[in-house]
Amino acid sequence: MDTRDLLPVDRPLECDPETFIRKIVMASTDFKSDDIAQQRHVIPALVPPLRLKPILSHRYIELWAKASKWVSEAAHIVVVGYSFNSADEHFNDILRNHSDRRIDIIAPEAATPAFRDRMEKVFRTSADQYTPIQINGLDGFQAKKIRLIGAKATDVDIAELFAKT
Repeated sequence: MDTRDLLPVDRPLECDPETFIRKIVMASTDFKSDDIAQQRHVIPALVPPLRLKPILSHRYIELWAKASKWVSEAAHIVVVGYSFNSADEHFNDILRNHSDRRIDIIAPEAATPAFRDRMEKVFRTSADQYTPIQINGLDGFQAKKIRLIGAKATDVDIAELFAKT
């Protein structure tokens, strides 16, 4: 789409691709005129979970640059509810390049062995180097300046995490 808008698909697992193309894509396309300026072109692009996602517009390049700048200026980073999926390698890379900062990661599964294995890929710190700790009464693990807190966001006093910086 020439606006580069991302349009979410409601209930994607229930979406029939043929119906979606017919009702959404084709309904937004018009080639009736020979004059290209009068035509409407919709260019659908599905962005599946990939290691390298395409940068869809200048706006996204600016947002990623701004995010990287904020992370580089932060002394303490708190990440809440993010799974560190390998499909989000761009954001993972931003954090990886600033792993000298204090990083608290809060997610219900953060204290699990599978999550520590994922952190090994993100931060290049062996999963067996994380040691058990208690953080504000919650179970967690720490390796270097990275703390994994197994909790929901509502269970953590984030201000208290920053107060102990």
